[in-house]
Amino acid sequence: MTSCKECVLGRRPREDSAADSDVHKSPSSESHARKRNRKSRSANVLDKARRGVMDLAYSHFKLIFITEEPWVPWGNADVFADDAWEIACIEAGADIDDLPPTNESRGLIKDRITQLRCAMKTEARGLVRENYGFKRGRTDDIIEHNRELYRQLTAGNSRPFSQSDITDARTVCRNPIFFDILAKTNNWFANKDSDGFRYDQYFTPGRRMQVVMAQLLTTVQCALDEWKHGLYEEVNFREKPYAAIYKTHLAWLEEWERYMSQHSQADFRMQTDLVQALRYVSETCHLNDAR
Repeated sequence: MTSCKECVLGRRPREDSAADSDVHKSPSSESHARKRNRKSRSANVLDKARRGVMDLAYSHFKLIFITEEPWVPWGNADVFADDAWEIACIEAGADIDDLPPTNESRGLIKDRITQLRCAMKTEARGLVRENYGFKRGRTDDIIEHNRELYRQLTAGNSRPFSQSDITDARTVCRNPIFFDILAKTNNWFANKDSDGFRYDQYFTPGRRMQVVMAQLLTTVQCALDEWKHGLYEEVNFREKPYAAIYKTHLAWLEEWERYMSQHSQADFRMQTDLVQALRYVSETCHLNDAR
């Protein structure tokens, strides 16, 4: 039976018998050249397979850490990187024993942590002004308008900025900005071939979507903080202070879940509606592209 290792590297060359060696004897330099060529071909196959696994691992890593621990410390992210690599090997039909993750591959995969957080923040920044009504300009009236709007959106413990209607607490976490950020980040839900649709196990109502929502709240809050003083001023999406802010949002969502588990389960329905809306758009885009 052909092993997975043989599939990736090819079969080991057959050892010729002494008689064959006498009949087909070639110069030593030619023999060494053939051996080098065999090694080169095997290395090329291995490199190609590793690149394929790496591309898949990138996708899975981003989905793993954004749905499990978006502010995972760099030193602790090796576990996520290795999990992503193993999943990628299975998907690619490669043997992880032949293609184990290296320190270099782990580092390259973990680079996606900052990239993804910044990509989400970039999308949020482009949506905040129009979504909430901040104004550009330097007049006293505009500055005061923006300051007051920021205060209203971030007042209290109910996260008014998360509501689709700032005056109605029943619309908490239903602001369309969350849908827009997820739909646009990495084209996760651009169509049915996108990662958010292909790997739908990551975006399931429950703990995973609770983590995603906490990160969305944190991302939007950072984008709102750029308007805190009335004039737009860039704020970097850094671990300090936003990792702690993320934990605060997550704890709030967990408290909401505990309360709603005995009542209407509004938190679970919110997550379900968000996921269904994203997948509906993916399917619609796919059908439109096929026409």
